[in-house]
Amino acid sequence: MIVRIWTTGVDPSRRDELADFARTQTLPTLQRHDGLLGILFAGSGDTWVTLSAWRDATAVAALESSPDYRALLERALAAGFLTGQQRTDAYELVGGDVEELARALAARTAPG
Repeated sequence: MIVRIWTTGVDPSRRDELADFARTQTLPTLQRHDGLLGILFAGSGDTWVTLSAWRDATAVAALESSPDYRALLERALAAGFLTGQQRTDAYELVGGDVEELARALAARTAPG
């Protein structure tokens, strides 16, 4: 499994716009790509992080060369809420425990 971390600057006054973009555009775009196992969005101050988990390096490479993904990045840049440089890092997962995280996310996103 590969953990991919995309980091960018964001105008703090427009972070809600980026969060909406992530929910309505980034999430569906990445979900269309074979090999996606999960995705999280996080931010603090003027920094935004998209953390995604992928089946393998081949799936990550396919995403990064995808015209669909390239178009998504162009839309995000054109929207004007990103600042500075973007950075992408990928790491092979070597262990951990996500059960508590899964419970917390389920509670946060549960209807009602």
